[in-house]
Amino acid sequence: MLYLLFLVKETQFVLDTSYVVEIIHRINPVDSVSTNQHFDGLINYRGSLIPLLDFCHLYSGERAAPQIHSRIMILESLDDRKIGVLAEGVMKTVEVNRNDFLENSTESKRNPYISGMWNTPIGVVKNVDVPLIFHFCYEGVPYG
Repeated sequence: MLYLLFLVKETQFVLDTSYVVEIIHRINPVDSVSTNQHFDGLINYRGSLIPLLDFCHLYSGERAAPQIHSRIMILESLDDRKIGVLAEGVMKTVEVNRNDFLENSTESKRNPYISGMWNTPIGVVKNVDVPLIFHFCYEGVPYG
């Protein structure tokens, strides 16, 4: 399967590219009113307001720092809902066999949206469960 590799601080993550609609440069939210601490607000994406999730804040508790490689990944769920996910560095696509992901119960308890880890020669890469991210965004289910 094809995955998109991105960074938060020094931690590497991947997510399934079948959910990725587009990758855009970091933009400021048009509305920053949110009851969820992990959201930066709403962004205007092609005429529609969609929530912007700061993945760095969700994972580490710190806001994403402005980086030259900061990008917003526009993701779309199976029922056509969209969210923007801000990451400090969106790097490249990688081919990964689903069987290469190993479970890690400690990580899953701390961060339930991580559905496995992949050991590579350059370090551990964590797999993001995109449907759980959508559930969190739209159903308000807290993690942690």
